[in-house]
Amino acid sequence: MARRPARHVVEVNEAAVFATGRGADWWAWFLIAHHGTGRIREVAVSIGGAICHVACDSREHATQLAESMITQHGLPRAAVKAKTVPHRHDR
Repeated sequence: MARRPARHVVEVNEAAVFATGRGADWWAWFLIAHHGTGRIREVAVSIGGAICHVACDSREHATQLAESMITQHGLPRAAVKAKTVPHRHDR
């Protein structure tokens, strides 16, 4: 059986963003700007916010995007991480 390729993402914990308020405005605009593109996927949802995966082209792209979310746009470091996750075919 062929192995499915991994996906490179930035994982954003919205509950941590909204709890601190740091970068929340920018994150809301980012969501609006990418609505309907299929780039952002909610992988877990809670009353405080979702765990979102932002699709990236490579691990380097994910690392750079995560760092810019923190340093340029103010999201809390604990709320953002670059990850490589297994590919899912069900969505």
